[in-house]
Amino acid sequence: MPKSANYQPKTFDIRQPFVAVRRFRSGNREYQFGEYFNWKKLSVAERRVKQLWDLRYIENLDTDMLTRMNQAGVDAKNIKQAEDILYKRDKTTIEEHDSNKNHFTKLANSIETK
Repeated sequence: MPKSANYQPKTFDIRQPFVAVRRFRSGNREYQFGEYFNWKKLSVAERRVKQLWDLRYIENLDTDMLTRMNQAGVDAKNIKQAEDILYKRDKTTIEEHDSNKNHFTKLANSIETK
């Protein structure tokens, strides 16, 4: 398949959030373009996330994706959620960060006391 001059291959990053780039079903839910795919909350295996990415059902959320979502007229609720996640304003992201921070603090403290 010919690629446009502007084509930039994306790099898969499991640590970054994902959004749907085309319609697909996961579990009991159907995702549309621009919807946040919270694979951790859904207990989707990393291997399956990579497969969805390879098949171009999902992409990592970045500023280019946010621009594409705005241009495509994605629902305002999904745009706001994507902005919150992208710019680290999402409550669950903050909670996950705090949980990880607490885990590593406890681990470091247990190592120091030994």
